Parts: sequence; structure tokens; C-alpha cells
Amino acid sequence: MARKDSFDSDRFGKYFSFELEETVRSQGLFVLLSGLVPLIFFIISVIFSLLYDHENLEDFWSGYFIFKILIATVAFVLFFLVFPIVRYGNLTDRREGVMPVLLPASHTEKFFCSVLVSVIIAPVVFLTLYLGSDAVLSALFPLSGKSLAGYFLEYKLVSYNEEFGFSLAGTYAFFLPPMVSFAGLAGGALFKKNKITKTFFSCAVALILFLMIVISIVDSLYMSAEQTAEMVVSNCTWFWYTVQAVTAAGFGLYYWERTRKIEL
Repeated sequence: MARKDSFDSDRFGKYFSFELEETVRSQGLFVLLSGLVPLIFFIISVIFSLLYDHENLEDFWSGYFIFKILIATVAFVLFFLVFPIVRYGNLTDRREGVMPVLLPASHTEKFFCSVLVSVIIAPVVFLTLYLGSDAVLSALFPLSGKSLAGYFLEYKLVSYNEEFGFSLAGTYAFFLPPMVSFAGLAGGALFKKNKITKTFFSCAVALILFLMIVISIVDSLYMSAEQTAEMVVSNCTWFWYTVQAVTAAGFGLYYWERTRKIEL
């Protein structure tokens, strides 16, 4: 087996420890601030509430939960997508990518380290900080509404109402974190400049095209509105998450092959 494809547990452990230290040193503050977005948003809301009519504070806080969901959606997608690019996007840079390539570890070991750090460890730390701080704020300040974790557990991902049509109960759970993180890894390895912007818009265009195709297929089934609604609500969650799992595997395979060529 070639050195680049070999796997040594001792060497992997040393390299993984080095990667964790470098991640904490370089991106630790970014992860911390991202995880404390609920606290930052709450502080800003409190400041604005001081300028509001004190007799109608409940009206001010009534819309807080909706904004909290929207901000969580944006924060989740951006963090899961941006972190892998910020951490490992320098592999294709002629100057900054020299050190990662020359480090004494095989391609297999480097690949698993990058996946562990950017797809598992960093997202888990981020979600723990984000959902934890949100839960604490919800417990201490009831006006801020339910916690995001508790709200998602109570409702389905997609619901249907005859008056309002289809709706997403928790948009922040629409995308699987591993899929978005693998997209970030793949985008960081694919593009040489403006990695974050190009990756984001490429994924957005692909998502729009995919949804257009799915909607066209559903419309061609010649079912009643009630049957269509029942089918979508019953099958949307597992179908959408399965598609994302397959997509994540595809992104991971591309990242493996792309970084393997860089090693040669």
C-alpha cells in the first residue's frame, strides 16, 4: 500500500492532536462567537426593547421567536458551510497549501482528520453552544419563547394547512449539518478563489434546480390537493434527509479524490 493510502494509528493520533490544536488556535474564537449568536441577538433585542413603550413590551417580544428561528437558520447554514472552507480551503493555495501537504501523515489520515474536525467535532461544539445558550435564555427569560431544540421536537419538519398551504416548522433543521459541511469541504477543494461565495451560490443554484424538478414531478402525478399534501407531509422528511445523505457522500468522495491528487 502506498504511503499516501496507508493508515497508522499512532501517526494518526499525533496528527489529529495537532489538527485540534491548530483548529482551536486559528478558528476557536470563530466557533465560540458563532455558538453565542443567541446571546448576542438577545442582548441586541434587550437594548432595542429599552427604546420601546414599556407598557407594550409583550408586543415587542411576540415576534422574537420568529426572528430567532430565522437567525438560527442563517447561522446554521453559514457556519456548517463556511467553517470547512476557512479551516481546509487553503489546500489548493500554492503558498498556504504547502504545509498541510508536507506534514508527516498519509492522505487517508489527513482526510479522516479533516472530516472529524469539520463535519463532526466543530459542528457538535457549535450546536452545543448555540442550542445550549438558547435553552438557557428560554428558561431564564420566558418572553424569548421556546427553545429551538424543544420546538423542533414537538413538530414535524413539514406541515400542511388548508389556509396557508405547506410550511416548515423548523427551517433551521431543513439541512443536515454533515451535508452542508461536506459541501464546504468540496467547495474549498474545488474553487481556487472566492471559495465561500462560489460554494454558496453553486449550492443555492443546485438546490433551486432540484426543488424545481421535484415540484414538476409531483405536479405530474395528477393527484388531488389533499392527496398531494398527505404524500408530501408523510414522505418529505425521510426523502429529503436521504437525498442529503447521498449528496453528502458524493461531496465526501469528491473531496477525497481532489485532495488525493493534491498529495501526488
